[in-house]
Amino acid sequence: MRNLDLACARLGSDIAGIAELEEKTINAALSVLEEQGIYACFLYLQGREKKTGEEILKKLSDVIAQELSLDENRKPMAVAEKVSEDLDRLLFTRELLSRAMVYARHHLKARSGSRAGS
Repeated sequence: MRNLDLACARLGSDIAGIAELEEKTINAALSVLEEQGIYACFLYLQGREKKTGEEILKKLSDVIAQELSLDENRKPMAVAEKVSEDLDRLLFTRELLSRAMVYARHHLKARSGSRAGS
């Protein structure tokens, strides 16, 4: 059995490692995810966050496709559409994304705190 919390923590760390990523980007994406859903979150990242958003989307969609064994198109919007076809899969994915972004936020805070203390 795979430890999905650890997978989310690793994904969060990968996301936090994206150059020029700001905590406000993660906070906004997390807010859209929780209030509007996965597809809206992906649209937000794609439309409002440009290059950084595209990098986040790539990481998120790759992990979702891997965890849900989606062998088809791994483009972010295609993954979001595929996930939305099944309610259980949709809710599971929403929880994974939420956890990963919370971990990304924690990683960003830890990094900014360690830089401030240096």
